[in-house]
Amino acid sequence: MYLLNHDAALLYTSISGQRRLRILTLALTVTSSYTSLYPACDLDTIMNYITKVALRSITMSTPKSIRDNIITQAANMLACYRKNCAQATTAGQLILPETLKLLPVYVTSLIKCDALTGTQTVTTDDRSLLMQRLMSMDIKGTFAYLYPRVYALHDLEEDKLPPPHVRCLYERFSEVGAYVIENGFVMYIWLGSQVDPSFVQSLFGIQNTAHIQPEKCRIVDLDNPISRNVRTLLNVIRNERNAYMKLFIVQQRDSIEPFFKNYLVEDKGFTGGASYVDFLYHLHREIRNLLQ
Repeated sequence: MYLLNHDAALLYTSISGQRRLRILTLALTVTSSYTSLYPACDLDTIMNYITKVALRSITMSTPKSIRDNIITQAANMLACYRKNCAQATTAGQLILPETLKLLPVYVTSLIKCDALTGTQTVTTDDRSLLMQRLMSMDIKGTFAYLYPRVYALHDLEEDKLPPPHVRCLYERFSEVGAYVIENGFVMYIWLGSQVDPSFVQSLFGIQNTAHIQPEKCRIVDLDNPISRNVRTLLNVIRNERNAYMKLFIVQQRDSIEPFFKNYLVEDKGFTGGASYVDFLYHLHREIRNLLQ
């Protein structure tokens, strides 16, 4: 390993009229050994870079070619690891480096995202806004967009906030539960069809879910543990984001539930796109083709 230094000089005039020179130095660790490279990979940074390159390509290429290019990049990264760092393993086995174990699920989400696909469910203006915000997002924001956070609300404990994450899979949602999902742009609260009426009363101040309106229903400031814990969790989530997220209330089997499901990135998108399991199989096949 050795360091590669990159210097940039900025010549400018200060507000007082002085001519000044600012030198910016960047030192990057460089290696020719793959066994040293892969353990040092930062997946969040890699996906942030791939996302922004893909978005810049929208005006110059088709969505399909962009998606194919993203898949090819992922396959090449993993095939290179398989070839140079895991030769002793079984030939047909899918081997992922420890630092890139979540690469397939991130890629699955990226190739299905509204900014790239441009589906009929997203207007041109909304897609343009989404692209603009993604291009200016930091690594943490891109990470949240590619894999939204899901929390169970029906069993919150005051001393355990925020609770553990729930995977972005519809099968992980219980009919007797309530969940919140957010991706930095929008926030949904999903209510199961068999959710306890006392939970609804404690959270919204209404008798049953029949009175809930997706965009107008609000969480009421009530003096009970459920209301306090949910409001605390939502405030924690919002304080971590750079923009205020509008809250929608979705009930199971409601007419707008498909829009909510679109954020469950491990499932098949309701506008198309493979599930995480299906994509993993496809990616494995691409890797094997590269290694032959």
